[in-house]
Amino acid sequence: MRRIAFGITLIAIIMVLLSVLPALAQEPAPPVISSETVDAFEVDDTPGQATVVNGDIVKQIHNFGVQGDQDWIRFEACAGVRYTFRARPYLPGMDMSVSLELFQQKGVGYRMIARGEQMPGETVLTFVPAVNSVFFLRMTESDGKSGPDYAYTVSSSHMDCHGLEHMVPLPEF
Repeated sequence: MRRIAFGITLIAIIMVLLSVLPALAQEPAPPVISSETVDAFEVDDTPGQATVVNGDIVKQIHNFGVQGDQDWIRFEACAGVRYTFRARPYLPGMDMSVSLELFQQKGVGYRMIARGEQMPGETVLTFVPAVNSVFFLRMTESDGKSGPDYAYTVSSSHMDCHGLEHMVPLPEF
């Protein structure tokens, strides 16, 4: 009688494990992101997903929608030309601080070559590349803040390869 009870118990345990194990082996579901927290440039969270700028100027509105969000922009730069990037909270007085970091591809990885300076109300990064190359600009919220209200603008101005200065005004909404 004990053998039968043990056998039935063992079979029940095995059946429970067989029904639970496939669920445990599955990847966890990605977090649900509200449409309020996604900006027009997502998904741009890695250099490989970077928004490609096919022009001389960047003027974009981004959002740090979820904890740890980072935004990337990819652009080509000319040697000897001065580039200045600015990041500002979208709403004046917003309690946030955008970090700007400039990267260049090195082999299969990326190395940071410049970091922006945080000033009251904005972060500024200026650099002059030594060679024509592709660069990547990464934006993060310095204090890790996130949510639908953490929007910011990023823009650039520079002299183009022919010595003409370029700036693009913020679009009207």
